Amino acid sequence: MGDNRDNSNDSRYWGPVPRDHIKGRAFMIYWSYDSDEPYEWPGVAGKLRQIGRMALNFFTKTRWERTFRVVR
Repeated sequence: MGDNRDNSNDSRYWGPVPRDHIKGRAFMIYWSYDSDEPYEWPGVAGKLRQIGRMALNFFTKTRWERTFRVVR
């Protein structure tokens, strides 16, 4: 579960989750980041690049209107 809709295999891929497999429910969106890049970069250098770009764009790409929003 999460906000990686464009790069994940969720219920749209493998179907609905059986109700007895659900352990809880979402409470809050604690951070929402708008990235136009692939979720994972291969290798250590790619991971460092991803962290660096996220740090440089933290204030401009964070979706402040969604941060700390309680999920209903």
